[in-house]
Parts: sequence; C-alpha cells; structure tokens
Amino acid sequence: MRINPKKLATKLGAILALVGLLSFAAITLIISSMVSSQFSAIEKTDVEASISRANAMLSNLRQVMASKAADYAVWDDAYEYLSDGNSAFIDANISFDSLNSYDVNGIGFVRFDKSRTDVFYYDREAGEIDAELASQLTAFVQSDVVLAKAKAEEQFSSYVRLGGKIAAIGIVQSRRSDRSGESLGFVVVVRELEQAQVRDALQVEAGYDFEISKDPGFVIADANRIDIRVNIAAIDGKPVGALTYHVPRSLLAAGQRLQIAMIIGIALLIGAMLLVLNLVLTKTVVRPLRGVERHVGNIGQSGDLVAMPHDGRRDEIGSLEAGFNAMVAQLRDLRAQLEAQSFLLGKNQNAIGSMHNVRNGLSPVSTLLSLLSQQLNFPSRGDVGKALTELGSDETPRERRQLLADFASAAIKRVADQLEAGREKASEAERSLSHVVDAITQEQTPGAEIGMQSVCDLTAVVSASLSIATYNRHGAEVEVDYADERKHLVNGNRVLIAQVVGNLVTNAVEAIVATGRGDGSIRVRSDATEVDGRAIVRVTITDNGDGFDAESAGQLFGRGFSKRSHKKGGLGLHWCANTINAMGGTLTLDSDGPGKGATATLTLARALPVEMAG
Repeated sequence: MRINPKKLATKLGAILALVGLLSFAAITLIISSMVSSQFSAIEKTDVEASISRANAMLSNLRQVMASKAADYAVWDDAYEYLSDGNSAFIDANISFDSLNSYDVNGIGFVRFDKSRTDVFYYDREAGEIDAELASQLTAFVQSDVVLAKAKAEEQFSSYVRLGGKIAAIGIVQSRRSDRSGESLGFVVVVRELEQAQVRDALQVEAGYDFEISKDPGFVIADANRIDIRVNIAAIDGKPVGALTYHVPRSLLAAGQRLQIAMIIGIALLIGAMLLVLNLVLTKTVVRPLRGVERHVGNIGQSGDLVAMPHDGRRDEIGSLEAGFNAMVAQLRDLRAQLEAQSFLLGKNQNAIGSMHNVRNGLSPVSTLLSLLSQQLNFPSRGDVGKALTELGSDETPRERRQLLADFASAAIKRVADQLEAGREKASEAERSLSHVVDAITQEQTPGAEIGMQSVCDLTAVVSASLSIATYNRHGAEVEVDYADERKHLVNGNRVLIAQVVGNLVTNAVEAIVATGRGDGSIRVRSDATEVDGRAIVRVTITDNGDGFDAESAGQLFGRGFSKRSHKKGGLGLHWCANTINAMGGTLTLDSDGPGKGATATLTLARALPVEMAG
C-alpha cells in the first residue's frame, strides 16, 4: 500500500507508530539495562560470597591445624621429648590410630638447631606410613624460611605442596603446659586438603590444581556457567595452587525470563494505548480537519469565499472553524483592494527597474557632457582677431608677422584638436544614450515579443558597456583592462545583456569609490569553455574595490539588499540574476573578504555563428 505523506491521518498514524516504536525501544533498553545490571550485580555478589566462603574454608582449615599443633606443642611430655629425645613419648603418643582419630595426616617435632627432626606422615587410605611425603615434609620444616618464621612467631599456619597434594600445616613453638621454659623447637601438624572437604564447604563440585594464576577470581565461561579460581597461599604468601570450581548462572536465567515477560507486557500495553489514541485523534481531529479541507477545496475550485458550517464546538477545532469564517469575511473585503493594488504595484516595480537601468546608461552621458564642456575652451576671439588684423597690416614688421602667424596657426590647431576630442566624447555619449533608448524601448515591448534567445556578439556588448567605468559619475579614475579581439557569440537578448553588464560595471566602480582611494582598476576577461558538456562563454569582471565578507555573500542577490548606505535597494543585482537565469545562464559574485576586491562571473550559452539580432 502506498502511503500518502500529504494526508494528516497518515502522518499522525506514522508519528504515533514512530513514537510507539521509540518508546518501546527506550523502555526495552531501560528495562534491559536495569534488569541486566541488577541481576549482574546480584550474580557478582553471589560469586564474591562464594569466593569469600572458599577463602574462609581455607583460613578455617589453617586455624584448625594451628590449634591441633598447639595441643601437642604446649605439653610437658612433648617439651621434654625435644629436650632429651625420649623415644617412649613417640611410642606412647604417635601412631596411625592416634593421628587418624585426631584427623591429621602427619606430625613432626623439630629443634631449631636441626639436631632432632622427627616427622611422621601416614597414608590414611592405605593405613601405613608414606615415606616419600614424610621426606618432603622433613625438607620443608628444615628449610631456612620455616625455621626463621618458627623462631620469630609462636605459631602460624599455611599451606604446602607435598608431591601431588596440597596440605594445610600448623606450626607452634614447643612449651611446657604452663608455658614456661625456653622453646627449643616447634611442632608441625599437617592435614591434606581433600576434594570432599571443599565440596562440603562450598556445596559445589570442586577441586584444586597447581596452575598459578596472576588474576584469580571468576570468569564468565558461557551463558550458563561461571568458573572460579581461589589461590591457596604458601608460607611466603605466594600461591602453591588454586581451588577450582564453577557455579551455574541461575540468577541470570531468571533475570532474562523476567525481562522477556516485562517487554512483552509493555509492548502489549503500548500497542493498546496507541490504538485507542489513534481512534480518538481520528474522531476528534482528523475527521473535522477533512471537513475543513473539503470546504477549502470547494472555495479553490469555485472561487466563492463562502463560510463553512460551524457545529458550535468550543475546542481548538471550533476556534479554527470560527477563525476560518472570520478570515473568509476579511478576504472578501480585501480581494477588491488587492486587485487594484496589484496593478499599481506591478507598474511601480517596472518603473523602478526601468529607471535603474536608465540611470546606469545615462551616467557616462552626464560625465562625457561635463568633460566636453570643460574641454571646449577655445582661444579668445578678441586675441585672435587682433592677431589677424595686425597680420594684415603692411606696417607690421616681418619678425612680428612671423610670430603672429605662428599664434594663429596654434589657435587653429587647438580648435581642431578640441573639436576632434569633443566629437569622440559626443560619439561615446551618443552610444551610451542609444543604450538608454534601447532600455526604454525594451520596457515598452510586450513580454511575448522580447527575444530572450536571439544571438548576439558578447564581446561587442561588453566593450560598449565599459564606458560606464571610464566616464563614471563619481569622478573616480578607473583603469579598465579589456582587450579581446575574439568574437564570442551567445544566446541571449543584446539589450538585456548590455544592461546586466552595465549594472555589474557600475557596482564595480561603486566598490572602488567605497575604498576612498579615488582610483582603481577593473579587469575584464572572456573565454569560451565547456561546463558539464555544455558550451558556454564566460565573462569575469574583477575590481580592486572594498569586497565583501562571507555573511553578505548569500544576501547580495536578495531583493532590496544593498551594501551602500546611500542606496535605497538592491534591485540591480536581483534583476540581473533573474534576467541571466531567464536566458539560461548564471551570475555569481565572489570575494576573498572585505578590502580584497570582488569578481562577478557571467556565463551564457555559446551560440553558432548565425545572423545576429539587431
């Protein structure tokens, strides 16, 4: 189905649908963000609690080992054994059954000077001594690190790797039961870290490995599982291994189900709201407006300004109907006035355009006539008459006669030169005046009879229009640089093109005068080229006047705009642009900025060399 964007109902429906979609997307995004963030936070808290439980389990096992070691270390019999090495103590107190009932895997008695080290390690599953692990435990307790720490601290606990196992150890300095006497050594108690023990503490399947991780903690393995690693620290604080286990992401799954349910509910709610709103808008707004539209269409077809029926509504639609009827009444009164004023306005606009072009054409005529009046300064008739009389007298000496003859000859030559200069200026004034006559004649020609696409010589038109700059009404000395012997034929009306070029040259002169220098230059160039496969003739008129800024560039062709404070409107450029556009050409103005001059670029379609319009 094709949607007609001009229909208000379609627009309102599209707007409501767009608002609904955006609202749904925004609410979905908010819900997703909130639910995901909240459940992620809960999940993170749960995981961190699990890690805390694992650390607490490890810490508790260490503390238990320290406590068990203290039971043996703070005992008179153990103290005496480390002192004199009475083997009866070992026979009476150290056996597989005693260690098994005490829930430890091994025990050792170590003197600080290493003179006595008795270590016992039992394989509780096999029920016998594990000599290999006993040897590794002996090497551990005799290490400098353990001995130094045992001497410095009364008791401590840690973890140690023994073969392929990790065990918790507790070390306590040996004392008498009343804690008297100098400690000669320490007691060490060992218990292996078992998988069942970790599983019971964490309530999940767990184990440990010996891979050392720099970043312990948790990693989201996939959408259903989180992997957790908790480092197990040795006596020097460095890890000897890590607890490893994973927990299901049940909270995230519950959050996703809640999120989907909320999104579906919101979608249904928004859809119902939009449906009801669309029905209400159609009934209260769209249908009344369609009635207004039909009434306006009837007025447009018939031209009769008839008031529309008003049903007495007091809302905005009722105000619209009442306002429309009031407007119709006013339009009936203004129609007659507008028709009369339109006729007068058209005449005034034509007159303004005509006077603007006539003023530009008469500018050089006025200047030339002023120059002609100043230059026609003939020698005094009395002086010439006296010279001729004296020259005709026989009594005039020969030398005097020669001087008088030279004076008369110079006077005649000066008169001839002034007459020749006057004739040239009169001829230039006549040509400029002919442009004015052409402009006036053009305005009197009906629009249908104006040949907008006749062929004319653009080179000749430009050359003839440059006298406006040379003989300008401002008295500025403007040097014009233009010498193009090529004949450029274009499609366009010769009279109108001459008026456009005259306007552009006049503007260039005024830009030079605005600098306050009193002189300047205008450079005119023309060339034949192609733009987008179209043959054109381009004319550029560049001045070194006051230029303009980028902000003014967009307003120069506007009706009524002018940069000159003494001018009342910019009809010239506005009219020029419209005229050139009507001929299928273009007119642009460019400047590098205030004080840097400007360039007007005029383009017209290049014509074939056929008979030119008169």
